[in-house]
Amino acid sequence: MNRVRNANQFSLEFRKTIDRYQEIFKPQIARLREEYATFPEEEGLVDESLEIHIRSYVINALLAALNWRIDTSPENDLPNLVPEAPVRSVSRGTIRFLDYLGIERQTDKPLLVIEVKRPSSNLPQDADRSRKMVKSIQKKMKFEGIDVISRRSNLLADLISSGLKGNALTGEWGSWLDDLRDYIRSVNKKAKRTPKRVVITNGKWFVLFLDPGDAFLEHGMCSSDKILVFERKEDILNLSHLIFQHLEHQKVLEQIPPLNPGELPFHVAGQNINRALHGIRLQYIEQKGIYDFSPVIKLAIVIFLRTQFGIWIRVEQPRNEYQIPHDANLIPKHLDEIRQRAEYLLETVKSTLSIPNSPPSLQTHYVDTEAFESLPGVCTSGTDQFLLVTSNRTHYLKRESPFSKCPYHDWVGCNHAGVASNRGAILNRSVKPRAFFISGEMYHCAHRDITEAKASQISAGNRPRCGARSGKDGDAFCEIWSFESHLCCRFCAFEEVCCETEVFQPIVNRSCSAPSSP
Repeated sequence: MNRVRNANQFSLEFRKTIDRYQEIFKPQIARLREEYATFPEEEGLVDESLEIHIRSYVINALLAALNWRIDTSPENDLPNLVPEAPVRSVSRGTIRFLDYLGIERQTDKPLLVIEVKRPSSNLPQDADRSRKMVKSIQKKMKFEGIDVISRRSNLLADLISSGLKGNALTGEWGSWLDDLRDYIRSVNKKAKRTPKRVVITNGKWFVLFLDPGDAFLEHGMCSSDKILVFERKEDILNLSHLIFQHLEHQKVLEQIPPLNPGELPFHVAGQNINRALHGIRLQYIEQKGIYDFSPVIKLAIVIFLRTQFGIWIRVEQPRNEYQIPHDANLIPKHLDEIRQRAEYLLETVKSTLSIPNSPPSLQTHYVDTEAFESLPGVCTSGTDQFLLVTSNRTHYLKRESPFSKCPYHDWVGCNHAGVASNRGAILNRSVKPRAFFISGEMYHCAHRDITEAKASQISAGNRPRCGARSGKDGDAFCEIWSFESHLCCRFCAFEEVCCETEVFQPIVNRSCSAPSSP
């Protein structure tokens, strides 16, 4: 079954679902109502009271558009969404049923809980606030727009947060929040893990809890900034990128914690692995000295494994970390050590799972659209922490290059040629700009055109010429620009990807004109 690949496609799929419901299913329900429930006082009862209609015709399709599937066969995929999942209540001791429980296929780890309410259900209001105040807020928000949706969402998130803290809310929201609290605590007790996301919806409005532990566990703060509220179907469409970013199946799966090699057989079978890649976990540190800050870059070795079900598993060995030496003469030794350790870890993983896979080139990973979209070449893993896919290489730095004697490694040489970087000569390892290597070292680039091109923004207009990129619109073209803005492209593992793009190839070919060999 084809995956929904992006927020735009998700928005289109959801819009089609709503249109189908309005044009096909709702008239069918109306005909049945006229035939079997003809009393005037019962008009609308069938459509507005039974949540099963919304679940069957809207919610299932909405979740499928987020790649949460309940109807796939084992040949295509294993189901990752279980309807009416039973769980023993920690507060009642009885069996209760979750409308939907999303799980990690290989480990049964809980990832998502969905609670569906009848279509006539309303979002909460604060029972202690006057109707006049609510109407005043609504009056200010009578025009449509993203900013207005955001303000309205924040108001509703504040109300739900107050309800989680024990304040009275209108309607049945008090009991609904109590039910969700019991569900999450029950799942957490059984699985020893908290679901990553929780949703309550009636098919029209949509409340997303980004941190269920904070909202529902005993020591949670019930923070309103970890709650997203979409008041109408139009809001879901207008902010579809937020829904997709926080709820799409693969996005949620990316938060799987790294595994040690010894844990692997308990989580995945070797025959289910179809790709193994080298990678790096990188931490950038701005170290304070007596007079200034200097950069420190620490690395940990990573192996990425992709299952035939599209899940990426990260393998790491905690406490094994390495630091890039500041002495450029020691870089080759550092690269050799990382290579030996990375190859050893890969062989350990392969022997543990009995898999023969050898990593493809980085260029191949970028060409494989589905693999790259689910695992970008570079992604942020925390504050100044990054995950890099290096594929068949073991470091983002290359040990050798035919351009090692290029004169443009030195700002002085660039200045004589009239192509010096506008940022001036970088004579000390710098955090502003982020330049680990300095002018004169062969890993450094001081060429104006190269540095300006690498910092140029990706946009919707130039993205086709930029090729596959890890960055979003507005991000720098250079894959590693967030932690290194002056590395010579010819010594970067991403050279084979970046230097072949339409937008960058003529610039780098023209600027790197002095290889050491003829």
